[in-house]
Amino acid sequence: MRYLVAAAVSALGVLALAPGCFVATSKSCTLLGCDSTISVRYAKPIAGSYALTVQTGGLTMSGVTCPAPATVPPGSGGVLVQCDGNGFTLSSANAFGSNPEGAQTIPLTTTVTPHGGGPASSASASPAIVSTSQPNGPSCGPTCYAYSAQMQ
Repeated sequence: MRYLVAAAVSALGVLALAPGCFVATSKSCTLLGCDSTISVRYAKPIAGSYALTVQTGGLTMSGVTCPAPATVPPGSGGVLVQCDGNGFTLSSANAFGSNPEGAQTIPLTTTVTPHGGGPASSASASPAIVSTSQPNGPSCGPTCYAYSAQMQ
């Protein structure tokens, strides 16, 4: 009987050490979040305050008076807008409207209307990805993207 128990313990030890045996199959991920951003710089700074309208992916963010701290304008789909005389930044935990997540470029159109007179000016740009962030590691979501462009 003693030999039978020793043989069973020895066989279990070999099985435990065999490659691929008893390997945990579930993966544990942290739950850190992140926001994707689109940063746009103006080629020429804008003096004074102005009204900003940005359109991208079927979203229209309007009614933003710049310079302004972070604000979520109506119709923005929860996109946060921050702006000053040098440009603006959009931040979102979701894709920017109908733009596909991880798209290499995101087309957008802006209209700037100076307060106190002056003509409105419109411009288009296609900000490109400059970096990605995976706060929970490459196998766990989310993946967030930072886009950047210079308006001419």
